[in-house]
Amino acid sequence: MKKDAYYFPHFCNARHDRRLKRVQRELGIEGYGIYFMLLEVLREQDGFKYPLNDIDLLADEFGTSEQKTRTVVTNYKLFTVDECNNFFSKKLIEYLEPYLERSKRAREAARKRWLTYKSNANALPEHSASNASKVKKSKVKKNIFKAPTLEEIKNYCIERKNTIDPEYFLDFQLSRNWILSNGKQTRDWKAVIRTWERNEKKRGVEAPVKKNEPDRIKNIILSAVHQYGSYNTPSFEDKKITNIVGRLGWGNICKMKERDLFFNIKNLIGG
Repeated sequence: MKKDAYYFPHFCNARHDRRLKRVQRELGIEGYGIYFMLLEVLREQDGFKYPLNDIDLLADEFGTSEQKTRTVVTNYKLFTVDECNNFFSKKLIEYLEPYLERSKRAREAARKRWLTYKSNANALPEHSASNASKVKKSKVKKNIFKAPTLEEIKNYCIERKNTIDPEYFLDFQLSRNWILSNGKQTRDWKAVIRTWERNEKKRGVEAPVKKNEPDRIKNIILSAVHQYGSYNTPSFEDKKITNIVGRLGWGNICKMKERDLFFNIKNLIGG
């Protein structure tokens, strides 16, 4: 049997009970002791009952005679014997009821607390792991940028069928430490390439400058000056344009890619 904390009330005026006085008068202090030892035994039992047929075993345990033990149980109306020949104490059960009720409520409350704690404990790691995973993925996505290799840039430009020079693109981005024009760190280098494509289309820059196309070179210069110099109708004979050509050098201009030419004109104009 799983044992509880064996408590039962022992009132300080118990000796004044007339039945116990009779026990003491006839059996002496030994009878008084047998009575309370019997209460202790009953408190240990499930249902607080003990078989009367085994009274001899209790007598041996108490170190007294079976006759005295049986006399205390049956002669003084201190105990009740049921139809199964088990004896019990009505007063003991009555006195224990408030304590047993409190113990029952305490056990139930403890059980509910444990179930709640166990439920939270089981859910928390999953919740925490899920959050940690989300945070980890978020950090990887937002904070970590892996710069592409030249080969990756080349392959992507081929895939996009654009005219961007991969080496120039990479050198330009490395010189800026992959910082965008808004001051933020690049997150998607492919998106930057697509932005370059759009910018070139806006400027009408689709093909590289060719030395044997002077008219095309002039048109590129006029387009750049118009974009960066706020000229409404620039002409190639304009002094500012001829000054730009002179500073860059016609030979150098003919060797430049269109975007390089735009970039240099922009720097000269200060746009």
